[in-house]
Amino acid sequence: MYIANHTAKTLKKVCAGKNDQREYLQHCHLDAENKHLWATNGSIAARLAIAISDGDTSGPVTIESLSAAESIQKSTKRTAEITANGSLDIKDGPSFPRPDCGKFPDVSHVLKQAEAEPEYEITINAKLLHDLAASISSNGKDLVVTLSFTGNQSPIKVTNKTKHLGILMPCRSN
Repeated sequence: MYIANHTAKTLKKVCAGKNDQREYLQHCHLDAENKHLWATNGSIAARLAIAISDGDTSGPVTIESLSAAESIQKSTKRTAEITANGSLDIKDGPSFPRPDCGKFPDVSHVLKQAEAEPEYEITINAKLLHDLAASISSNGKDLVVTLSFTGNQSPIKVTNKTKHLGILMPCRSN
């Protein structure tokens, strides 16, 4: 598979942490048939479209191998390539064992639910939502919020367990 720049950094934020008992969530998952690289921590999931190398097979891909491939990419100025078969072999770089960590969740089932015809779509700026969530939290860290929608172009009410309130304006998608 060919790895785009910053793939490891991006997906590391989505995978479960090393202390999570569900080891299969600590790694990404290559879906070679559909040419996707998945990551999830059980609450969020990300799917990246990727180009597949000859011989790639579906299965776990470690964040460490992705990081190493990106390091090679920076030093050689070439697209990073990992052959994902019995091991994770980086072109012009090290090889990593493919972990035997259990079955990755059936994210395609969840995706089918998420791809149902929406009633309406709203485009928001994720950084603004993050900043707003931090500003209405009691400690700047509790970023769990509730978004209340009244229409697809109406202001979005943002609340949390405090009595603070925020308003986020939708933005254009282009």
